[in-house]
Amino acid sequence: MYAPINRSPHSVGFYPEGGHLLAGVQQQVAFKAETSTGEIINVEGYVLNQRKDTLVTLNSEYAGIGSFTVQADEAD
Repeated sequence: MYAPINRSPHSVGFYPEGGHLLAGVQQQVAFKAETSTGEIINVEGYVLNQRKDTLVTLNSEYAGIGSFTVQADEAD
């Protein structure tokens, strides 16, 4: 994932619906972005597959938290 932000270091946690990302199934994925000290940060970026194709763009909606829908292939 690419997330252009001015604070570093940071982390973005991804939380697929049901706990696991399933190949070939459209799923909702939640995410939360924060600094190493726990400070909430808003992000915008995109998720890439292994071939570096963009699967989805994302924006945090509130307090560093957001969600997106994605359907990953087995190769992703």
